[in-house]
Amino acid sequence: MTTTLVPPLAPRQLDAVREVASIGAGHAATALGTMLGRTILAQVPRIALVPCVDLAAEVDAAATSELAVVRMGVEGHLLAHALVVLHGDDARAVAAVLTGRPAPTLG
Repeated sequence: MTTTLVPPLAPRQLDAVREVASIGAGHAATALGTMLGRTILAQVPRIALVPCVDLAAEVDAAATSELAVVRMGVEGHLLAHALVVLHGDDARAVAAVLTGRPAPTLG
């Protein structure tokens, strides 16, 4: 999917956005790892500029099964939305560790 923004972001601007996302992902991975008592590694974020109406298709393109999507709003000098997309089994595993209850199974 190719999307043209007016004006488009230059490569240096995309790198800056990717760096901000990378810092946030790194902090989130560290905090989640602490909560779970396990090592969590964050990959370099992939930046995709898509119209809002195409967001579902962009997320669905990576899906092989059900997904759990967490949306977090950011306010202040920066208005943004951060999405964390987990495969369903991973979301259940995280919930099980954090609650101390067995992960429910589908079926």
